[in-house]
Amino acid sequence: MTSRFIGNFQKLERDIRTFGTLIVDENDAFTAATTNAGTGDFSESSSSTNVQTYVWDDPGVTLQTAFGWAPITKALDGTFSIYVVADDGSNPPVFAVSAGPLRIRHIPLVKSISPVSVDTTDTGEFDDLDKTNPYTVKFQLVDFNNNAQVRLFFSTVASLSVTDIVITGTFPSLTLSLTGATPMEFSDTLRTDEDTQFSFDVTAQGSTQDSIIAQGNYTIYAVVADGDSFAVGGSGFALAVRHSPAFEFTAPLSGTVKKINATQQFAYTIEWQRGRSDQDLDGNASISLYYVGIDPTTFDYSGTDSTRLVATSGANAGSAILIKGGLREDDEGAGDQFVWNFKNPPGELPKTFRQPFNGGLGAYNVHQYQHGATTDTAWVYAVLADTLGNTRVASGGAILLLGSQETPASQTPRVIMRTPPAGDQLLINGDVVKLEWDAFLIDDGTGTDDAYLRLYAAPKGSYSPLTALESNVIGTGGANNVIIINSLTGSDATLNHVTTLRESSPNFFNWDTKTTSFGIAGTPTEFDIFIAASMDPFRIHNATPVYVNGQVDSIASGLGSQAQKAVLSKAPGVPPCGRHGSVVQHRAGSGFALRQHG
Repeated sequence: MTSRFIGNFQKLERDIRTFGTLIVDENDAFTAATTNAGTGDFSESSSSTNVQTYVWDDPGVTLQTAFGWAPITKALDGTFSIYVVADDGSNPPVFAVSAGPLRIRHIPLVKSISPVSVDTTDTGEFDDLDKTNPYTVKFQLVDFNNNAQVRLFFSTVASLSVTDIVITGTFPSLTLSLTGATPMEFSDTLRTDEDTQFSFDVTAQGSTQDSIIAQGNYTIYAVVADGDSFAVGGSGFALAVRHSPAFEFTAPLSGTVKKINATQQFAYTIEWQRGRSDQDLDGNASISLYYVGIDPTTFDYSGTDSTRLVATSGANAGSAILIKGGLREDDEGAGDQFVWNFKNPPGELPKTFRQPFNGGLGAYNVHQYQHGATTDTAWVYAVLADTLGNTRVASGGAILLLGSQETPASQTPRVIMRTPPAGDQLLINGDVVKLEWDAFLIDDGTGTDDAYLRLYAAPKGSYSPLTALESNVIGTGGANNVIIINSLTGSDATLNHVTTLRESSPNFFNWDTKTTSFGIAGTPTEFDIFIAASMDPFRIHNATPVYVNGQVDSIASGLGSQAQKAVLSKAPGVPPCGRHGSVVQHRAGSGFALRQHG
């Protein structure tokens, strides 16, 4: 028992029971009780040398309610004597008092504060919720007789102590400071009875809440104070504050596959302009764009390490292909995008998707068809790196380059016949005509390839498919009325008579309409002008058939949106304007109307 009455009341056992506070009694010995079992450590000594020890703490609500025992945590601050009363129920009770008084004080306690293990908060992390900013500081602070004030601090010094505490003012409106540490904004409203955690935003510090804490390792401190005492405690581990770059694609969006017809679209804009965009709070991170052929559902390279992404061997090696490097995070607006030019790519392009071919022309297909996400779907990644050693790998969606509009889809060239133009073009038989076109071919993996081209002049309105043109070339059978313009003889019966035209060649050919080796008969003679493109060289007739891409026949589609898809293109034209004597004129939907001169 405790009591402040040390005078005559000490001699009276009844007064001790009346005015003292019960700490523990004989009920503690009943350790076998099924309910309200005591600790069993308050027991009678067997002799004067058999000294017993009892620890006064908090017995818990159950024993407090059952036996009226008082917890030390609820005792008032002050000085007390400790009494022990012995009563066997048969003899007069006796008591003893402690040789000196016991002083009880309830100072604030810092039992724990996070981090309690290795921990990181990263302003560039948005996916790993254990590392995102703000960081949740968790703490266990106790003041048994007051709702003490609390303030949190951070410091690169791990050894601050109670001697570094500076307190001004009066409780409960104290101002708490810790020399060598920086206070966390808004943490000065915390109280021991009410709070167990605090949201620490490392980007909103300082008096105006706009200061960013420098990257580093910081010990977290809690200073606790009541009316007459104070304490400080630090985290067991430092909190690593990191400002790694952040990045989010807006095109192609993560989880999507953007299909691009490479015969219609020659560029694609990779974007990160909206949403989170790009961010590096303490620097100007470099940005490199890559693509891989591995679906993120198989292996996702996003995170803070680009080693596997660019590795060419080992487990889950990405063998990433660089699209573009040297971009900068600080560049905004147009700098938050990259136009991937398929005509002049800075690096190797993805393979073009081609469905497996199983038609009757397969025997003549010299190209190996590839298909499937791991060979042609290009999954795009951004790798950001700053000068402090932070790396961020962000994943976007995928790009799938398609070939022509044909079925099955194939890797086809794209051609558009530009001349003869729409409108009148007066030509005398024997003039040299400049034929112009556009041509482009997406390669299957090593930049851009170089398509083969062929020019045709066919009787107006007679033919559309390429096979029809080829079947009626003069000197090879059929109607013998289709001229190969880029041939000395108008035919390819002898291949060395044909002038080889390539995509990389100048986009025009000068056609001499009066040849010495073959004649253009009839007045007037009207021709449709065509250009065809192929991945393969055009072959000699009567040997093996000629197929665009080794397999696909194509119908000339003229102008408009369909012309953007054609591997065979016909020159534009307008309604006829009439004949003028011995001149030739441009006709509707055709190339030329020719009339012999003189």
